[in-house]
Amino acid sequence: MDFSNLRYWLLFAGGVAAFLAVAGCFRLFRRAVPGSVHKFFLVLIGVSALGYASAETLLAFLFVCAAAYSSGALVRRLENLRARRIVLACAIPVLLLPLVWFKYRLFIAANLGIELADALPLVLPVGISFYTFQAIGFLVDSARNRADFPSLLDFLCFESFVPQIVAGPIERRSGLLPQMRSFRFRWRTSDVAWGLRYVVLGLFFKLCLGDNLALCHPADPCGNVFALWLRNVSFGLRIYFDFCGYGLSAYGLARCMGVRLTQNFAAPYSSADITDFWRRWHRSLTNWFRDYVYFPLGGSRTRIWAFNLLFVFLLSGLWHGASWNFVLWGGANGLALVVHKHFSRRLGFRLPRPLARVFLLAFVFYVWMLFDTTDLFALRDFHVLLLTPSSYTLSALRELPGAFQDPFVLSCFLLPLACIVLLAEWLCVRRGRNPYALLLSLPALCAEIFLIFQLDSGHANEFIYFAF
Repeated sequence: MDFSNLRYWLLFAGGVAAFLAVAGCFRLFRRAVPGSVHKFFLVLIGVSALGYASAETLLAFLFVCAAAYSSGALVRRLENLRARRIVLACAIPVLLLPLVWFKYRLFIAANLGIELADALPLVLPVGISFYTFQAIGFLVDSARNRADFPSLLDFLCFESFVPQIVAGPIERRSGLLPQMRSFRFRWRTSDVAWGLRYVVLGLFFKLCLGDNLALCHPADPCGNVFALWLRNVSFGLRIYFDFCGYGLSAYGLARCMGVRLTQNFAAPYSSADITDFWRRWHRSLTNWFRDYVYFPLGGSRTRIWAFNLLFVFLLSGLWHGASWNFVLWGGANGLALVVHKHFSRRLGFRLPRPLARVFLLAFVFYVWMLFDTTDLFALRDFHVLLLTPSSYTLSALRELPGAFQDPFVLSCFLLPLACIVLLAEWLCVRRGRNPYALLLSLPALCAEIFLIFQLDSGHANEFIYFAF
């Protein structure tokens, strides 16, 4: 399940080896390996990975798959549009049941003042938010395109595709399903060569940058405003390199298998404004909410477009976690988008681009504090500290190094290295190239491999978004 964990690669290699053994038996009798055998082992690898994570993960996944496929088959037979909508209205809550039960049950009960007798800590199924949303998208798209309904095996390949099953990207029916229908275990040289580049870059982001920034992330800024700002910046960089590292590795492994996934990130810190940032950050989730929530509400074509946008981001915040700080984080981003769209599109007012970038980065790193801190009382104190002008003193600046576990590594190497990486992304974006083109070049990859071995933190940190 974890690209930075050797066990994942051993599990994947074991599944491929089992397929090759079966394929050898077919060739022994001079028979071609049926496509269904390729797909069966692909499903087997994905399901085994989920089962290895936990029994709850596997059971929740099978429930979602059964509900989505049976509802889609029913929708396919219905000619009446109203009947199809009724089925969708009933099926989507059913698909959300495992997600609500495992992720939001205690949160809902606590806010309703209900004491649950069995309020024991629940094991959150790995990837439940991702494969649930992918299944809902499949069901809605199937209601729109009833003539092209997949076989059960093709659907399971689509829903359990192992590189992206636990942390995205959230793929669409039109993008991934046709590739699953024609899937074969083929390892073309060009695909493997490019795929491995993305895997290396993803591991560099995760192991070298993300994990080390986690070690330099102070749990308590000790009332120092500069330490709090660096805490926010280090977390904002950490979550980017961690989550983007997963997405790049997933893209690379899928590319090795001849499958093209959505690139979930496109250098978001190179954005010029908050709207552009959300076109580049977690793109598959942003597009999912746009197509299945924002547009059905009327999008920007109604007078209540601001409410629609804010509602979508409040839901997005809640998607990330069952805590009010995530709702506040989503609301802050939604409000920023409303303000930006109002001034830029409706009033025609735009800041100069360099100034706009400064404001964007200041805002984004500021609100990462809402994502990182679940304690609302601590958040209150942090806001007071950041917004108090008298906090910004020379004595506070001199006391900054004492707030970090390893200030030398943080100040002298990790943050400059992260800035170099972000600069390389910005240069590619400015030239209209793949945002990661420079980082995928052969000299850069050699440096990345060297740094992975030199800077491995030795701490087994799971990808952050495994918790969602």
